[in-house]
Amino acid sequence: MKIKYVLTAVSVALCFILSTAVWAMAPSANQYGNATSSAAAGNGNPSRLEALQKQYERLAAMIAELKAKIGQGSASVVADQAQLDCARAAVSARESAIVSAYGAFSDCAATTLSARKTALESAWSIAESRERNKAANDAWNKFTQDQKACRENHKKTVRAAWDEFKDAIKDCKIVNGEGNREGVDLSLGS
Repeated sequence: MKIKYVLTAVSVALCFILSTAVWAMAPSANQYGNATSSAAAGNGNPSRLEALQKQYERLAAMIAELKAKIGQGSASVVADQAQLDCARAAVSARESAIVSAYGAFSDCAATTLSARKTALESAWSIAESRERNKAANDAWNKFTQDQKACRENHKKTVRAAWDEFKDAIKDCKIVNGEGNREGVDLSLGS
């Protein structure tokens, strides 16, 4: 993928150089309104045009070399065993931390649901409607706050696991082919 970006950048540079060369050779009007080339009028810089031509040739050679590499598939990088072991350990640590985070989130959610159940049962044992409604609303508000705390703690734990993984994978000096899928893990606890 990086080679495609390099190829694009080289192509842009080549277009810039060519446009500069074309501009230098394009006819321009002299003081009398006659079209002349700047080189013919004595204003051109032949050494500059020669330098641009050499740059063009070098860039064209680079593009041909990059195209050959892309076509041959030699742009792929092979990791050594130490890098793979390092990356595998980083992934294992991340995944274990995320599994633990989900276990803690599940326990927290179950605890808040149990507390809500108890509070609502207690509220529905109150005969007077104002007190019963207040107790039921308090139970729901407490449940909402507790669930929010569970989610926030879960997200904080998952983010920490991903941050540690990102640091660890950099130390492995290997390309992370997974991309950044942190959002998937964060969305599951919402």
